[in-house]
Amino acid sequence: MSVFGKNGQTQTMKTLALLCCIMLLPWVAMAQEVTVQVQTKGESALMARANGLREAESAALLKLLQGIYPEKANEVASRVGSENAGQLVKNFEVLREKSTAHEYAAEIRYIFDREKVDRLIAQERGLAPQIDSTALLILPVWQEDNALLLWEPENHWRFVMSTIAMQEGRGKLVMPFGDPRDAFIIDHETLLAGDRKAMVELAERYGVRNVVIAQARNVAKENAPPEIEVLLRRPGLKSKEEITTVRFKAEPATQTQAQVLERAAQEIARRLAEATTHYSLFADEDAEKVKARVVRAEFRHNREWMQLKRAFDGLPGVEYIDIGAISPRFAQVTFYFRGSDAMIRRALMTRGIEVRDANGYWLLSLPH
Repeated sequence: MSVFGKNGQTQTMKTLALLCCIMLLPWVAMAQEVTVQVQTKGESALMARANGLREAESAALLKLLQGIYPEKANEVASRVGSENAGQLVKNFEVLREKSTAHEYAAEIRYIFDREKVDRLIAQERGLAPQIDSTALLILPVWQEDNALLLWEPENHWRFVMSTIAMQEGRGKLVMPFGDPRDAFIIDHETLLAGDRKAMVELAERYGVRNVVIAQARNVAKENAPPEIEVLLRRPGLKSKEEITTVRFKAEPATQTQAQVLERAAQEIARRLAEATTHYSLFADEDAEKVKARVVRAEFRHNREWMQLKRAFDGLPGVEYIDIGAISPRFAQVTFYFRGSDAMIRRALMTRGIEVRDANGYWLLSLPH
């Protein structure tokens, strides 16, 4: 039964009806959004609310996984853990809530980041390695005469490179899925231009900070043993763009093109896995991403103000906090942070702080 009584039951029926309508759609169109209900307790209203929001994130992730990966939903949700579930959330909305001195009940709608969830499922299914932010995303391009092949099935270099990178990369080398989303971001035109904006978008999709274009071709003369030339190009700022050319001859001369390609892929994978990161596609953004968010923190007495200040400590992404004017009832606080407003808002609400919009700024307070 809904913890919100008759109105909650009506809302639940509407939600069920909506779900029945969208069950006919592919999961990619509906998996981002999940609505859950929680009911928790705590030593105070603040703690009860914080407990409820953390529990809701975990419950929402589990519900999402039960719909798209039911055979291992519990296992994956447990592995992600309640402390990391929020990293997969793009945004959320508290539809309704009820708070007392020691209890909290809410109905919350979560919108998950589809790309992050896709990557999680791919990793769980062994289709993508665990990666970190220093990894390299490889775009294997095959040049045939004047034509460039990237996502086309005729690009045999891509399949060879994908196999070798999985074996040799140790999580440092990431291969794109080559799905319609990849093809939408990178086409032949953006590839030739080394379009930085498109490269950054693709890097963000796979959670990495660098992209390497590995363009291969057979440069051997007619009737000669195969000789593969690989052009490694790391697009970025023009002054820092790196281009390296490596050639691989048939040794012995009886080696086939497929054999030379495999040897080339092994050497390229080894070099890239060992390479240090000289720069990042995100270099400019890193310098500019520190944002300022001015808020008004409201409180009824000094004890509440001290609670708010403690809740501000250690917020993810926050570089530092500047506390401005303080009166008996409110304070002006500026958060300097990296990331999105939604991330900071979610972190504040998870810690039990009310966040309300008011003419371009936020009003922060403890639940009354």
